[in-house]
Amino acid sequence: MAVGYTLGPPLRALRAGDPAGEMWRHWREVAAVVAVFAPLGLLGLAALKRRGRLIDATLWMAVPAMLVSYFALRNVKVFHPRYLAVAMPAFLLVLAAGFADARRRWAATFALGIAALWGLSLVHHFTVPAYGKEDSRGAARWVAARGRAGERVLLLGATEVVFHYYRGPLRAEEFWLGFASDPARLERELAAALAGAGGAWLILSRGEDLDPGDALGAYLARRFPDAERSVFEGVRVWHLDGQDVARLEAAPAH
Repeated sequence: MAVGYTLGPPLRALRAGDPAGEMWRHWREVAAVVAVFAPLGLLGLAALKRRGRLIDATLWMAVPAMLVSYFALRNVKVFHPRYLAVAMPAFLLVLAAGFADARRRWAATFALGIAALWGLSLVHHFTVPAYGKEDSRGAARWVAARGRAGERVLLLGATEVVFHYYRGPLRAEEFWLGFASDPARLERELAAALAGAGGAWLILSRGEDLDPGDALGAYLARRFPDAERSVFEGVRVWHLDGQDVARLEAAPAH
C-alpha cells in the first residue's frame, strides 16, 4: 500500500514457499519503507487522535486487516494486498494528517523519502522482469499459433487469465493443479484428460498456490524429458507430442 508491488519481495517469490526468507533477502528495502512511512504514520495517527478521528481510522484500517488476516490464517482465502483496498483511503488520510502536522523540515524529509522509494519502485516496474506480471497473453497467443488439429490445451494454476487470452482453434480445458501432489493420480488424471488426443499443450501460470514445490515440473521433466518446453514471464508451457500422449495412456504410473 505504501510503495506498490514492485519494491521489496516480488509477489511470485513470496508465493514460492519461503516468504520469510524472501522478506529477509529484501530487508534493506523493507527497512527503508518502514523508516519513512512508520514515523509519518505515527505522526498522522497522533494528529487524528487530537481531532477525535482515531476510532474512524481504526475501523477503516484495522478491522479489514484483521478480517483478511483471519481468513488467510484459516486457509479460507490466500492473502492478497488488494483485499485491503477498502483501507487505502484511510491510509492516505493518515499520511496526509502526518504531513499537515509535521514541521516544514520534517515534511520535506518525508516527501524526499517517499519520492525516492516510489522512484525505485517505478525503476523496478519498468526494468526488472521478476516484478513483471505473468505473460499469460504471450503464452496463450504462442500456443494458439502453434497448435495443430487433434491436439488439446490444458490450463493449470491461474486459468481464468489464460482462458481470456486464448483464441486458438484447439479445445482448452482447465486441469486441477492439485493433482501434482500425488504423481500416480496426476498421471491417471492427465491420461484421462488427454485420451484420444494427438498431442497436448500444458500452460502453467501462478502455480505457487497449489504446487509450491513445483511437483508438476519435476514430474514432466522425469516422465517426458524430451518434451518441448517454453518459458514466458511467470508462465511455463510444455508440449507433449502424439507419442508422449500414447505412452501416457499405455503405461500409467502406479
